[in-house]
Order: sequence, then structure tokens, then C-alpha cells
Amino acid sequence: MNQTELQQNICSSEKKPLEIYLFVDPLCSDCWTIEPIIKKLQIEYGRFFKIRYVLAGRLSSLNNGGKRYTESVEKTLSRAGIVCEDPNEGESSTIHFSISRFYLRLKPLSFKEKRLDLKFFRTIQEHLFLQKEDISNIETLIDCAAEVNIDVEEFKQDLLSHQAAKAFQCDLKITNEMDVSESPTVVFFNEKIEDEGIKISGVYDYEVYTHIMQEMYEGELIRKDPPTLLDFLKFFRFVGTNEVATVYDLTISQAEKQLKEFQLQRKVERIGIKGHDFWKYLDV
Repeated sequence: MNQTELQQNICSSEKKPLEIYLFVDPLCSDCWTIEPIIKKLQIEYGRFFKIRYVLAGRLSSLNNGGKRYTESVEKTLSRAGIVCEDPNEGESSTIHFSISRFYLRLKPLSFKEKRLDLKFFRTIQEHLFLQKEDISNIETLIDCAAEVNIDVEEFKQDLLSHQAAKAFQCDLKITNEMDVSESPTVVFFNEKIEDEGIKISGVYDYEVYTHIMQEMYEGELIRKDPPTLLDFLKFFRFVGTNEVATVYDLTISQAEKQLKEFQLQRKVERIGIKGHDFWKYLDV
């Protein structure tokens, strides 16, 4: 798989047989433990599903309390039971409780791109945890958007529109109606909108997610091999050692060894954040 195939596999707007609702809180560092799994799913099976990122707000993160997998997987209502107004239509409505400025300002990317981009979230994390910036600040969010090639002028307009509040209301409604109480939570749907989805709260082994996808897909899921590690780094720009280990089925020490080789070649920069190693791709 080359960079073009990777881009198409992950970002294609073509109709796909499965849909995943991923409920996340981008300000919660624990929530991002599912990110390596999502990347691996997108790389290997991205042509079979699309992801809708739902801002779940300040939910309990990974609070499994020792729950078994079978206790965390359940049926949820069908998508046919959820109706949200198009954020581009109608008058602005008021959210009758306090919501972080950050969540409201993050929503324009959701209805602009039809998904919340994982690369954009990762850039936000870099500005928050590494550069210690205020990510509720409009200029900071604009900088993050520019770094991942989002149309900055349109993004600026969207930031100040009424659409963000309405879009976030829709996320809150979906979170409530699907009875999501933890972040991250993943809900799988097939292409039949009236069918129930399968909800899994918390983070589990990669095989759990592929098993559910295979159960919901009528045909055979055919896996694609990942790109070269260098192409992976070029595409995602900023990744953790654990992400590389997950995507390439390596141990942490094996992944670290390969990444250190790129560091010696000055292709990546090693960055430590809260006891974890991240690697930033360097354009040279």
C-alpha cells in the first residue's frame, strides 16, 4: 500500500457497507488509547467502513471497572431512531447548559468534512500537551486546521456561525439516545439503517473489533497490508510508539528500534509526553 492508496482507504467518500460511530473526548488523554486500533482498522479494512466521530463531552473514560468484554458489548437502537436537524438549516437554537468553548469550536470540522479528522485531533493534542497552548483559542484552532490542510477561510467562517452549537447538540442527542456513558465507545452499524447496532464501551484487543465487523458484513472482509513505516509516518505526521507497534504487529522494543533508526537519519523527531514517546515526521 502506497500513500495514495492509504489516503483513499481512509478518506474516500464513497459509500461503504459498514459505519462506525466513535464517541470520543479529545481532551481526555486516556480516550486516545483506542487510536492505534482505529488506525489499524482504517489501514487494513478502511474500504469497508466509514467513521463518524461524535464528541461525547466529559464522559467517564475507560472506567471499565474490570468488566468482561461480554458485559461491555450490547445492542443499541438503529440509526433510523435518531433524527438530527441538518446544521445548515433552520435558526440557531440555544444549549441550555454550560459547554466548553472548545467543543463548540471543534464542531465546524465535523459538519464541514462529514467526519472529525483523526489527524486534526492529533494536531490538537500536540498543541495541548506538547506546546501547552490554549486550544479553546480561535487562533490556535486555526493553526491546527492549517497544519492538516483544512480550508482556513471557510473554517474561520464556520467557527463563528450558529452551526457549531446545533451540531454539538446533535452529538449530545446521539450520545444520549445510544446510552453512551463512557469514552471511548464504538458503535457498529451495517448498511441497513433499520438494523440495530452493536455497541462496545472501552478498549479491547484488535481482534474483537474485526470479529464484530465480520459478523455485521455479509461478505468476506479482505485485509490490506499496511504501507511502509516511512509512508505511515509521512501520512500521520505525529504518532506514538504504541501505534507503530499495533499497526505493524511489533513489540514496543521492536517498534522503538525501527523508529530510532529514522531518528538517526533525521527523518523523525522523538518527543516525550507524560512518560510516552511520540515521533514527529520531519520534512527534509
